[in-house]
Amino acid sequence: MILKEALVEAAMEISQMFGLDMVFQEELEETHQLKADQVNVLMGLTDGLKGNVILGFKKDTALQVVSSMMGGMEVKELDFMAQSALGELANMTVGTALMKIQNESIVNLSPPTVVAGGNVFLTLSGTESKKLLFKLNEKSFNMIYSID
Repeated sequence: MILKEALVEAAMEISQMFGLDMVFQEELEETHQLKADQVNVLMGLTDGLKGNVILGFKKDTALQVVSSMMGGMEVKELDFMAQSALGELANMTVGTALMKIQNESIVNLSPPTVVAGGNVFLTLSGTESKKLLFKLNEKSFNMIYSID
């Protein structure tokens, strides 16, 4: 299974665990320097597969996801607990995707890093970057991946 398919399947499986409705829309080419979303979760891949994966949300979508992860508890701020939940979502999604691909060597994940703000730019390594667009409870969500 290729990484794109694995990421799409993993995202949809993990979202269902939390009662979220996710639909994959399309894959787009992405530049290496990009304007980030309001809330981003970055993960590095090392050893057997080298690159980056970024989960991107608008702030209200991120808060809705965290609320669902916490059993419906209302979440109003992107505090430490909300950031921790988003990091765990990234761990679960990327980890599940990596288990789906047939890679002969071990792939290690960096700890997730949450970056939030209104005017953030990110630069990715890798030969090419792709953006996977989803609808998540009728709101936009994306994953960007770049593999060396």
